[in-house]
Amino acid sequence: MASIRQTIEDLRNNQVLKDKIYTIIFGTDTPMGKLFDVVLIAMIAFSVLLIMIDSFIVEGWGNTTMKVLEYIVQTFFIAEFILRIYSHPRPKEYVFSFFGIVDLLSIIPLGINTSIRALRIIRVFRVFKMLNFLEEGHELLISLQRSMNKIIVFFIFVFILNICMGSLLWSIEYKDNPDMTNVLQGIYCSIVTMTTVGYGDLTPVTGFGKFITSLMMLMGYTIVAIPTGIVSAELVKEKTKRNKFVCPTCGKSKHKEKALYCDHCGSRLELVQPK
Repeated sequence: MASIRQTIEDLRNNQVLKDKIYTIIFGTDTPMGKLFDVVLIAMIAFSVLLIMIDSFIVEGWGNTTMKVLEYIVQTFFIAEFILRIYSHPRPKEYVFSFFGIVDLLSIIPLGINTSIRALRIIRVFRVFKMLNFLEEGHELLISLQRSMNKIIVFFIFVFILNICMGSLLWSIEYKDNPDMTNVLQGIYCSIVTMTTVGYGDLTPVTGFGKFITSLMMLMGYTIVAIPTGIVSAELVKEKTKRNKFVCPTCGKSKHKEKALYCDHCGSRLELVQPK
């Protein structure tokens, strides 16, 4: 018992081992990191494929085989989650991050009871992790993160605008339109119109109401384009940001902004500015 405790304590204090595991699991710009990412993406794709196949299989030999494969995949992801927590310098930061929450949700042991079997579809959240292993996906996530404040402010503005336009539409329509029974119906009609969804279940009947709705349609096209422009601007900024350090082994420059290792030869980047 004492030897087990000592082993656990040694693992907790083994910073060299933690650094090696961290480089492999979190570092995507080293040979071992790239290999780990390939294996992880393959396991993610395989786990999602199992979910799809499992929906067609009834009880029997096939169901037993699927459960065995599922437990193998589950064990892999549980081990990966534990290693990420073990090697991360700030475990809480990882656990409460977007991908940490996705990892945690995807390893919840659902499917033990057949009544909640369908809830195993939560594992498809693993496909979001694939974005983190693609350079373009990583840049997109960073751009979305940096655009979030602007998008939230814009969303609040659109929400207030819909309340105002919906209230105005209701005040015009409620006497002549039997479907426009309250202000919420007007706001709903405004949201459906501005987002260019157009269900058609609630439409204006007065001339002035149709005019207001036409204005909302025109505003809707502009509103949809603005968040796209915000994210696109951040993507352009992200593309122009590159690590200015040069690899001391192969001389390659223009690495990712926060890259620690060369994405060509895997050597650690040094603080050497390009000439």
